[in-house]
Amino acid sequence: MVDRLKWLVGPWTDGAVEERWFAPVAGRMIGVNRNLETGFFEFLRIESRKTGPVYIASPMGGVATEFMAVVVEADHVHFRNPDHDFPTDIEYRLADGELGARVWAGARLATWRWRRAHH
Repeated sequence: MVDRLKWLVGPWTDGAVEERWFAPVAGRMIGVNRNLETGFFEFLRIESRKTGPVYIASPMGGVATEFMAVVVEADHVHFRNPDHDFPTDIEYRLADGELGARVWAGARLATWRWRRAHH
């Protein structure tokens, strides 16, 4: 199931924030996100489950929070956990060679636009 998300694989950056996803192995993708200015980081993974892909984030290596996939398309994926404070929604979209990411809860929104990193 996570094989449908191979388009996320690779290093992405906007110069301030980096995100890297590794190719799926045994139904799981491993990723990491880090802010080069603040030092904030998250360990990430996407796992195949019977109900579909699940996005699991561990900010600063802490407690993991799960988000269920609600949309899985060829260049777009949307995960949701309505019981989480922020974010409740995580979305990735590949367009024109850029990876866009949005996280939100209600009116609170954060967005990123990354290009492939070459390092």
